[in-house]
Amino acid sequence: MGKQILQENDDKIFLDNLIKLGDKFFQKIPIAIYEQLKVNLVNLQITELQKDFTIDARLFINKIATIINDSNADINLQIEYLKIYFIQNDSNCFSICFSISSEKDVSMGINDSFFIIRNGGFESIPINDFVSLHKTYKDNLLKRINFETKVNNTEVISYKLKDVYLFIINHILIDKYTHLLFETIQFKTADTNRKANMIGLAILATDSVNTNLKGSPYDFGTIYP
Repeated sequence: MGKQILQENDDKIFLDNLIKLGDKFFQKIPIAIYEQLKVNLVNLQITELQKDFTIDARLFINKIATIINDSNADINLQIEYLKIYFIQNDSNCFSICFSISSEKDVSMGINDSFFIIRNGGFESIPINDFVSLHKTYKDNLLKRINFETKVNNTEVISYKLKDVYLFIINHILIDKYTHLLFETIQFKTADTNRKANMIGLAILATDSVNTNLKGSPYDFGTIYP
Protein backbone atom coordinates (compact mmCIF):
# COMPACT_ATOMS: atom_id res chain seq x y z
CA MET A 1 0.00 0.00 0.00
CA GLY A 2 2.82 2.36 0.95
CA LYS A 3 4.65 1.63 -2.30
CA GLN A 4 1.47 2.34 -4.29
CA ILE A 5 1.04 5.73 -2.59
CA LEU A 6 4.70 6.58 -3.25
CA GLN A 7 4.29 5.60 -6.91
CA GLU A 8 1.16 7.74 -7.23
CA ASN A 9 2.99 10.68 -5.65
CA ASP A 10 5.95 10.20 -8.01
CA ASP A 11 3.58 10.07 -11.00
CA LYS A 12 1.86 13.27 -9.86
CA ILE A 13 5.18 15.06 -9.43
CA PHE A 14 6.26 13.89 -12.89
CA LEU A 15 3.03 15.11 -14.51
CA ASP A 16 3.12 18.42 -12.63
CA ASN A 17 6.69 19.03 -13.78
CA LEU A 18 5.77 18.10 -17.35
CA ILE A 19 2.90 20.60 -17.30
CA LYS A 20 5.27 23.33 -16.12
CA LEU A 21 7.81 22.42 -18.81
CA GLY A 22 5.17 22.56 -21.52
CA ASP A 23 4.47 26.20 -20.76
CA LYS A 24 8.10 27.27 -20.20
CA PHE A 25 9.23 27.32 -23.80
CA PHE A 26 6.34 29.01 -25.57
CA GLN A 27 4.93 32.43 -24.72
CA LYS A 28 1.22 32.11 -24.00
CA ILE A 29 -0.87 34.76 -25.77
CA PRO A 30 -3.78 36.23 -23.77
CA ILE A 31 -7.05 35.56 -25.61
CA ALA A 32 -7.87 39.25 -26.17
CA ILE A 33 -4.45 39.87 -27.72
CA TYR A 34 -4.68 36.66 -29.76
CA GLU A 35 -8.00 37.77 -31.23
CA GLN A 36 -6.51 41.17 -32.07
CA LEU A 37 -3.53 39.55 -33.78
CA LYS A 38 -5.95 37.70 -36.06
CA VAL A 39 -7.85 40.95 -36.74
CA ASN A 40 -4.54 42.64 -37.61
CA LEU A 41 -3.96 40.04 -40.31
CA VAL A 42 -7.45 40.43 -41.74
CA ASN A 43 -7.02 44.21 -41.81
CA LEU A 44 -3.88 43.76 -43.89
CA GLN A 45 -6.28 42.59 -46.66
CA ILE A 46 -3.98 39.95 -48.11
CA THR A 47 -6.43 37.07 -48.28
CA GLU A 48 -3.80 34.51 -49.33
CA LEU A 49 -2.22 34.88 -45.87
CA GLN A 50 -5.43 34.25 -43.93
CA LYS A 51 -4.84 30.54 -43.43
CA ASP A 52 -4.42 27.95 -40.73
CA PHE A 53 -2.76 24.56 -40.85
CA THR A 54 -3.84 21.59 -38.73
CA ILE A 55 -1.53 18.63 -38.25
CA ASP A 56 -1.70 15.35 -36.35
CA ALA A 57 0.66 15.76 -33.39
CA ARG A 58 1.67 12.09 -33.22
CA LEU A 59 2.37 11.90 -36.95
CA PHE A 60 4.40 15.08 -36.58
CA ILE A 61 6.54 13.59 -33.82
CA ASN A 62 6.94 10.37 -35.82
CA LYS A 63 8.05 12.31 -38.89
CA ILE A 64 10.66 14.25 -36.96
CA ALA A 65 11.85 11.08 -35.19
CA THR A 66 12.16 9.23 -38.50
CA ILE A 67 14.29 12.00 -40.00
CA ILE A 68 16.56 12.04 -36.96
CA ASN A 69 16.80 8.25 -36.71
CA ASP A 70 17.68 7.97 -40.40
CA SER A 71 20.55 10.43 -39.99
CA ASN A 72 24.00 9.46 -38.78
CA ALA A 73 25.23 10.43 -35.32
CA ASP A 74 27.38 13.33 -36.52
CA ILE A 75 24.44 14.95 -38.31
CA ASN A 76 22.18 14.43 -35.30
CA LEU A 77 24.58 16.40 -33.14
CA GLN A 78 24.12 19.37 -35.48
CA ILE A 79 20.31 19.28 -35.61
CA GLU A 80 18.93 21.85 -33.20
CA TYR A 81 16.00 23.65 -34.79
CA LEU A 82 12.53 23.13 -36.15
CA LYS A 83 11.86 25.79 -38.75
CA ILE A 84 8.69 26.74 -40.60
CA TYR A 85 9.30 28.38 -43.96
CA PHE A 86 6.61 30.27 -45.84
CA ILE A 87 6.21 28.90 -49.37
CA GLN A 88 4.02 29.46 -52.41
CA ASN A 89 3.42 27.23 -55.41
CA ASP A 90 2.87 28.12 -59.05
CA SER A 91 -0.90 28.20 -58.45
CA ASN A 92 -0.41 31.09 -56.00
CA CYS A 93 -1.28 28.87 -53.03
CA PHE A 94 0.38 30.02 -49.80
CA SER A 95 1.52 27.27 -47.44
CA ILE A 96 4.24 26.26 -44.98
CA CYS A 97 7.21 23.90 -45.15
CA PHE A 98 8.82 22.33 -42.09
CA SER A 99 12.57 21.93 -41.80
CA ILE A 100 14.79 20.04 -39.35
CA SER A 101 17.86 22.23 -39.40
CA SER A 102 21.28 22.97 -37.94
CA GLU A 103 20.75 26.70 -38.59
CA LYS A 104 18.36 28.93 -36.62
CA ASP A 105 17.74 31.69 -39.20
CA VAL A 106 17.12 31.88 -42.96
CA SER A 107 20.38 30.01 -43.59
CA MET A 108 20.27 26.35 -44.59
CA GLY A 109 22.57 23.61 -43.34
CA ILE A 110 23.97 21.10 -45.81
CA ASN A 111 22.08 18.26 -44.09
CA ASP A 112 18.76 20.03 -43.48
CA SER A 113 15.57 18.06 -44.18
CA PHE A 114 12.30 19.49 -45.53
CA PHE A 115 8.73 18.22 -45.45
CA ILE A 116 5.29 19.56 -46.27
CA ILE A 117 1.71 18.80 -45.27
CA ARG A 118 0.05 16.53 -47.83
CA ASN A 119 -3.09 14.34 -47.75
CA GLY A 120 -3.45 14.48 -43.99
CA GLY A 121 0.16 13.52 -43.38
CA PHE A 122 3.65 14.69 -44.27
CA GLU A 123 5.80 14.29 -47.34
CA SER A 124 9.54 14.84 -47.51
CA ILE A 125 10.65 16.97 -50.44
CA PRO A 126 14.07 17.40 -52.06
CA ILE A 127 15.95 20.57 -51.26
CA ASN A 128 15.60 21.78 -54.86
CA ASP A 129 11.80 21.57 -54.60
CA PHE A 130 11.88 23.49 -51.33
CA VAL A 131 14.13 26.20 -52.80
CA SER A 132 11.73 26.61 -55.73
CA LEU A 133 8.64 26.88 -53.49
CA HIS A 134 10.33 29.33 -51.13
CA LYS A 135 11.66 31.41 -54.03
CA THR A 136 8.16 31.66 -55.51
CA TYR A 137 6.94 33.05 -52.18
CA LYS A 138 9.82 35.56 -52.01
CA ASP A 139 9.33 36.66 -55.62
CA ASN A 140 5.56 37.10 -55.33
CA LEU A 141 3.57 37.17 -52.09
CA LEU A 142 6.46 38.36 -49.90
CA LYS A 143 6.99 41.42 -52.11
CA ARG A 144 3.35 42.37 -51.64
CA ILE A 145 3.57 41.82 -47.88
CA ASN A 146 6.71 43.94 -47.68
CA PHE A 147 5.00 46.74 -49.61
CA GLU A 148 1.89 46.71 -47.41
CA THR A 149 3.76 46.44 -44.08
CA LYS A 150 6.74 48.66 -44.95
CA VAL A 151 9.22 46.14 -43.49
CA ASN A 152 11.19 43.18 -44.82
CA ASN A 153 8.75 40.56 -43.61
CA THR A 154 8.73 36.93 -42.60
CA GLU A 155 10.55 34.20 -44.51
CA VAL A 156 10.98 31.63 -41.75
CA ILE A 157 10.06 31.08 -38.11
CA SER A 158 12.45 29.07 -35.95
CA TYR A 159 12.34 27.30 -32.60
CA LYS A 160 14.52 24.90 -30.61
CA LEU A 161 13.58 21.37 -31.65
CA LYS A 162 13.77 19.88 -28.14
CA ASP A 163 11.42 22.57 -26.79
CA VAL A 164 8.86 21.87 -29.51
CA TYR A 165 9.03 18.19 -28.57
CA LEU A 166 8.35 18.98 -24.91
CA PHE A 167 5.44 21.24 -25.83
CA ILE A 168 3.82 18.58 -28.01
CA ILE A 169 4.34 15.76 -25.53
CA ASN A 170 2.89 17.92 -22.78
CA HIS A 171 -0.33 18.54 -24.68
CA ILE A 172 -0.70 14.93 -25.80
CA LEU A 173 -0.04 13.33 -22.41
CA ILE A 174 -1.58 15.94 -20.14
CA ASP A 175 -4.27 17.74 -22.07
CA LYS A 176 -5.15 14.76 -24.30
CA TYR A 177 -5.21 16.87 -27.45
CA THR A 178 -4.41 15.13 -30.72
CA HIS A 179 -3.62 17.87 -33.22
CA LEU A 180 -1.66 21.09 -33.55
CA LEU A 181 -3.08 24.17 -35.24
CA PHE A 182 -0.83 26.84 -36.73
CA GLU A 183 -2.59 30.14 -37.50
CA THR A 184 -1.15 33.14 -39.31
CA ILE A 185 -1.28 36.35 -37.29
CA GLN A 186 0.20 39.84 -37.52
CA PHE A 187 2.13 41.53 -34.74
CA LYS A 188 2.01 45.32 -34.66
CA THR A 189 4.70 46.07 -32.10
CA ALA A 190 8.38 45.16 -31.95
CA ASP A 191 10.05 42.98 -29.33
CA THR A 192 13.15 40.80 -29.00
CA ASN A 193 11.80 38.23 -31.49
CA ARG A 194 10.52 40.52 -34.23
CA LYS A 195 10.21 43.93 -35.79
CA ALA A 196 6.88 45.73 -35.87
CA ASN A 197 4.29 44.60 -38.46
CA MET A 198 5.74 41.11 -38.86
CA ILE A 199 3.65 38.11 -39.89
CA GLY A 200 3.85 35.30 -37.35
CA LEU A 201 2.30 32.02 -36.31
CA ALA A 202 0.22 31.14 -33.28
CA ILE A 203 0.26 27.48 -32.21
CA LEU A 204 -2.68 25.85 -30.45
CA ALA A 205 -3.34 22.29 -29.39
CA THR A 206 -6.71 21.02 -30.60
CA ASP A 207 -8.91 17.99 -29.98
CA SER A 208 -9.23 16.99 -33.62
CA VAL A 209 -9.49 18.45 -37.09
CA ASN A 210 -13.28 18.79 -36.96
CA THR A 211 -13.89 20.43 -33.60
CA ASN A 212 -13.68 23.91 -32.14
CA LEU A 213 -12.18 22.60 -28.90
CA LYS A 214 -8.80 24.29 -28.54
CA GLY A 215 -6.14 24.84 -25.95
CA SER A 216 -4.50 28.16 -25.18
CA PRO A 217 -2.76 30.03 -28.02
CA TYR A 218 1.02 30.39 -27.91
CA ASP A 219 3.45 32.53 -29.85
CA PHE A 220 5.54 30.20 -31.99
CA GLY A 221 9.21 30.92 -32.43
CA THR A 222 11.54 33.66 -33.59
CA ILE A 223 10.84 35.38 -36.88
CA TYR A 224 13.49 35.88 -39.56
CA PRO A 225 14.73 38.05 -41.17
